Amino acid sequence: MNRLLIATILTAAPAFCASGIGVATASGHFTVERSRVYGNSTLFAGAVVETGNASSQLTLNNGAKLQLGAESRARVFENKLVLERGTSQGAAPKGFEIEARGLRIAGESPESRVWVTFADTKLVQVAALTGSVRVTDHAGTLMASLLPGAAMKFNPQAPGTAQTYSGCLVYKENRFLVQDEATGDVIEVQGAGLQPQVGNRVKVEGTVASKEPVVKLAKVLFDVTSVTQVASGGCLTVASNLNAQTTAPANAGSTASGSTAPKPSVEHVGMSTGAKVGIAVAVIGGGAGAALAAAGGKKSTSP
Repeated sequence: MNRLLIATILTAAPAFCASGIGVATASGHFTVERSRVYGNSTLFAGAVVETGNASSQLTLNNGAKLQLGAESRARVFENKLVLERGTSQGAAPKGFEIEARGLRIAGESPESRVWVTFADTKLVQVAALTGSVRVTDHAGTLMASLLPGAAMKFNPQAPGTAQTYSGCLVYKENRFLVQDEATGDVIEVQGAGLQPQVGNRVKVEGTVASKEPVVKLAKVLFDVTSVTQVASGGCLTVASNLNAQTTAPANAGSTASGSTAPKPSVEHVGMSTGAKVGIAVAVIGGGAGAALAAAGGKKSTSP
């Protein structure tokens, strides 16, 4: 009778044991669930990993390989890493996300490698080191799709937050368009001061309009509060790709149905798609090294 009872307990025991989701390793000390660890530790779903002077490598059973930078903290789950402080980078299978201050960041292709850091007390900086990277808000609304080598700073804000796009301003179907340099998205823009800048690389600030864009290839309609020339010319390729023009008639935009957008306050500089997230764009080219350099604030000099 006793032997039967022991056999039953041993058979049932694994059902009550939590299985690990991966392993954390480091060349120094780090903590897992506030317990000091040296070398390596098994990770369980929801575990909090904190690093000190050394970074830690997180290798999950699903194939995700992520690095948690020095002085960083994250909560690790089977299909996501919630970054609470510091920096994380790496590659992961489809469906795996890095969350940071409500943003959800994920690679869009098998070769995608993501870099995420808290730039300051408000901003989250994201770079697509290799492959493209998708950034959405907590509800799943697309904020940006970063091309390889591009980086952005995101500032989660309340509805009505101002945003910024940078790229070539062209004219098509009696409308003004900007192709954003960081995401490749085409934005239909309306407002004062656009006609003289057609054919130039510009930075436009304003807010997303509630109406749908007229030009079908445009992602959103954008009410411009200010337009600044970044570089003269350099937009022939963009115009050709969009079947647009680099010049516009003097009365261009006068028949467009515009709306008066509120002037953004100084602290709200950035970009938000759907008026939910502020983004300051830093565009870069090249590989991982270039991405990290741009993430530090290097300006683009691409044509």
